Amino acid sequence: MALDLAFGILCELLQRWGEIRAGVPILLEWLLGDSDLKRDSETSAPEEDDYLFDKGEVNFWGEKLTHVRQLSKHLLQLISMTHLTLSDHGELNRLSRIALDQAQLVGHLLRALRPTPEFSKTAEFTRLAIQNERISVCLKILNLLKSDDTCKNENLEK
Repeated sequence: MALDLAFGILCELLQRWGEIRAGVPILLEWLLGDSDLKRDSETSAPEEDDYLFDKGEVNFWGEKLTHVRQLSKHLLQLISMTHLTLSDHGELNRLSRIALDQAQLVGHLLRALRPTPEFSKTAEFTRLAIQNERISVCLKILNLLKSDDTCKNENLEK
């Protein structure tokens, strides 16, 4: 609940301050996460140093999913409410390239895992599945921004 409120307030402040164009790319980077998948694939242990209390593996992954879902929900609301188009296509293209590269790497890493029954999936599988969700949502939002911008440019040309 606190995370939902925090992202809601952040998006509201971006609107109030008129900094939506600057804030959305940063929020998209948050959504992608700053994890280096190549480094993470070598050491799949959760970053225990970031947490004061041991929450257990299930809560650790659940927290990451909650973060992704709350941030994407508020980011989609912000974009739809403001009908945002980003004039900086370079930034959108850069984020798209990063997300596509990560999607390719995650897909490769998921295919490289040994097939196991659904009930016995490893922590590595869960970590990759969460990263895959992050990337998918980010690409969805980037495509939404690009398509909105393309539609508006076509309407202006007519």
